[in-house]
Amino acid sequence: MPIEKALTENGRIMRIMVSDPWTFKEMWDALKQVHNSLDGVSHKVHLLFDLTRSRRIPMDMMQMASRPDIGHPKTDQLIFLGANFATRMMIGTLARAQRADNVHFFDDENKAQALLNKLKDV
Repeated sequence: MPIEKALTENGRIMRIMVSDPWTFKEMWDALKQVHNSLDGVSHKVHLLFDLTRSRRIPMDMMQMASRPDIGHPKTDQLIFLGANFATRMMIGTLARAQRADNVHFFDDENKAQALLNKLKDV
């Protein structure tokens, strides 16, 4: 399965593991499932995208920028682990298009976890 999801930390973190090869449609379908999960909780949830097993971006991924429903009101921070340069550029462009200021990039899982731990204490 190229995209797997797991709700962890007592429902506070949705971990989305992405492995090559994957498609825009698979990511979109996964995000719709994540949104359905978020509809069922009463608190904010951080999304952690683990891209350590993904090295390429589908060519049609920029379609995300035109989707008005990409965000969810119960999404808190968006954390991307292991994104390569091209992926960071694309996600950064999408974030700017959506006016998102909650996007973080990490190469090291311990640093990503440190941010999550800090957010847990807030």
